[in-house]
Amino acid sequence: MVCDPGTDCIIHPVKKILNDRGTDLRVAMVETPEQNGAAERRTAPLWKLQELLFPKKELPEKLWAEACSTAAYVLTQTGPTPVDDKTQYELWHGKPENFNIKRLRIFGTNAMHMNQNKDAESGIEKQSVEGLFVGYEAHDRYRVFIHF
Repeated sequence: MVCDPGTDCIIHPVKKILNDRGTDLRVAMVETPEQNGAAERRTAPLWKLQELLFPKKELPEKLWAEACSTAAYVLTQTGPTPVDDKTQYELWHGKPENFNIKRLRIFGTNAMHMNQNKDAESGIEKQSVEGLFVGYEAHDRYRVFIHF
């Protein structure tokens, strides 16, 4: 693994974890972005999709990480791989995920979060809270940002 000379990769706990797992850590020279070429090419589709998901308009900046996570999820389910008819998820885990393309939603659109409070008043307004769709959870669930 090659990282920049910042402290996030070269601090002792990270170095120990990588070493324990047999990963060779190399630190790139300062101000040499050409050493990052492979990593830049691999992550470019993720950053492009994240930019499409997260336009700089009304969405709160704190949802940027949710947009990155959602982009990564969509790419692992639908992105290209060197093996025909296999997703990135399937290549990594050795089995396909139970994925349904109909489950995909538009990031940042209105979504309803079901109120799990048993004491909630009757009526759909009391049983759900409006928010924004910000991603996917396992088992066919979605992530909803509730803004007050």
